[in-house]
Amino acid sequence: MTTATIRRRAQLAQVATRDPRFAPLAEAGAGTPSSIPAVIDGSAMPEPYRTLLVNQRDMTPNLIAFHGCPLHIVVLDSIHHHPDYRRQVMLLDSGDRPVEYGAIRIHLDRLPAPAQEEILHGCKPFGGILAHYQVPHFSQPSAFFRVETDRVLARLFAILPTEQPTLYGRCNTIALADGHPLAEVVEILPPAALFPHLSHLPQTPTQPETQP
Repeated sequence: MTTATIRRRAQLAQVATRDPRFAPLAEAGAGTPSSIPAVIDGSAMPEPYRTLLVNQRDMTPNLIAFHGCPLHIVVLDSIHHHPDYRRQVMLLDSGDRPVEYGAIRIHLDRLPAPAQEEILHGCKPFGGILAHYQVPHFSQPSAFFRVETDRVLARLFAILPTEQPTLYGRCNTIALADGHPLAEVVEILPPAALFPHLSHLPQTPTQPETQP
């Protein structure tokens, strides 16, 4: 780990202290991206990021509709101190192409035991597990941001060293029907050049968000 990376991770920890919405990214364990996110207004986000991120839908069904295929995950790192479970994951399409990086903190004790077991098994996306076990929930995006590509994101998204695209993401809370938080997640999407044809976009209208 370079001195610059250590410095950026320390800065990221300070950002998370000031803005807890980014805590899942700072707490996710080894190998997290070290670039500092910059919060932006949802209306300033370019397409196709805006359609995918600036709404109150879960990302898993959003991305399945967008890419037109099932998704699976690879767990990059995890920390389990029951009832909290933190992990970094890559969501991959049916061709094993990366479609999202996620750092998530899950409150396992608020889920049925079979769902907890599947989460710890680490094969299915969190949103897919919630749908399978019919867990009533809703998404509450709390921030949208841009982030510059660092070495970690370049490796995870297979970005060439000569390219340094700006990436976009969101902070989201997944809450139970009674309002209790079920998970907090930071989601980052790959470069738009890797997205398939826009005909796969969800048909649900985008719901604009305003952020500080």
